Amino acid sequence: MKKIYMLLLLLGMVVSIWAQEGNTVVLINRAVGPGFTINRGGTEEYIKVGDSSTRAYTLEQGDIVNVDNGTFLELVCLPSNATLYVAELSSFSVIKLGADGAVQIALYYGRIRASVQAGGSKNALEVVGPEASALTDSSDFGYDFVYSSDGKLLNQIYCIQGKVTVAERLVDESKKQDRVKTDIKAKEMVAITGFFASGQYVKKFFEEDILQYWKENNIEARLKKLAAVDTEKREPVVEKAREEHGDKTLDEMLDRREEPEEEAESSAAGDEQGEGKGLHFALDFGVELAFIIAGPELDTGGLFEFMRMAGMDWLVDILNFMFKSRVVAFVDGALMFNEFIGIGLETGLSYNTLMVNDVTYHFFGIPGYLFVRGNLGIFYIQLYGGVFIVGTVMEDNFNNMTTDMIYDVGLRFGLNLGGMTLYASGIFSSPDVDGFFDGSCDIRIGVGMKFNLANF
Repeated sequence: MKKIYMLLLLLGMVVSIWAQEGNTVVLINRAVGPGFTINRGGTEEYIKVGDSSTRAYTLEQGDIVNVDNGTFLELVCLPSNATLYVAELSSFSVIKLGADGAVQIALYYGRIRASVQAGGSKNALEVVGPEASALTDSSDFGYDFVYSSDGKLLNQIYCIQGKVTVAERLVDESKKQDRVKTDIKAKEMVAITGFFASGQYVKKFFEEDILQYWKENNIEARLKKLAAVDTEKREPVVEKAREEHGDKTLDEMLDRREEPEEEAESSAAGDEQGEGKGLHFALDFGVELAFIIAGPELDTGGLFEFMRMAGMDWLVDILNFMFKSRVVAFVDGALMFNEFIGIGLETGLSYNTLMVNDVTYHFFGIPGYLFVRGNLGIFYIQLYGGVFIVGTVMEDNFNNMTTDMIYDVGLRFGLNLGGMTLYASGIFSSPDVDGFFDGSCDIRIGVGMKFNLANF
């Protein structure tokens, strides 16, 4: 029996700390704008920011992401908790997810700003550009490989806080120990073009317009008021840069799939459906398995004792687990604000069975819960309470069904993984309110998963 208790507790712990123990993950935590394209294994998928799948979208090693005009992304790397901000018209790839938590991102075109907290893995984040890479385990830095408004190529790495190692990008990895590199500190930057060819580490203080750019184009600022993007003015700038630099590869970097027909409609309805703001209704479906750890002892008329004497302890544990487990399928609807907090109702259907003195009882339940839900990045928490109507049937005689009503109070905690949530739960049950205070209530622990069906 203790083995089963430990198994359930272990499952709950795995659900709650999965993202922090040995699993290197890159998530698209937040996004604002029309959308972006993901190329995974040669197959392209266009993600509209208003879709529910945008939240906590998991990127895989080898994914190539092309960001639309007017779209900005916020990425979170776990377990290092590094945060990356990707600007519009950027193109990048996840080229390495290390077992030690290290992440390597390739920037093909655009702007990326990264914030890495101290205490993570060594060399927690590396952003690799066409000619150089920026490597750090604790800093706030940026990498620009983009044409400016006057048609000049900006190929630069800058440090806002902490320290960043700027290293030459090598085609031949066998010469990794020989590559040229240097460190830059806060408020320093280097221009990459011709930097390593000269062999001189020319550093300078970066301009304040770099900070101003990220201040005006962070996720919060964009969510408050989307900046208008004048594509008619932008195109001549890019054409001028092509003529000046003769960069034919830029055509491939800036290639974007045609705008979907629904995109204009989605942008017009952004306040109602997407971009992570305002009120919306979320409909979910889930399944949960809960096991009672504190409650009445089973009366099997000596059956379990006989089986233990016969050396069948394993079968006793299985039957005891089955008789004390409850399976619930549920649907819940929540009115969510800004994908951060919401309130809603939950109902569904449950089933469990019990044997007493060789008589089998079947229990069917219908929950009716009121809940409050919160989403803190990828973390999910839900506090709920209400009534649980239970119908009891002895053997298969449904004509003699009896009904009872019990009260439930519970808590769920888990992880949002795209359109799916994995969680662990704790539930207190009592036939009356006094049972929650005098210690006579039943206690269950469980694990479950739920799927987002729709957002309105």
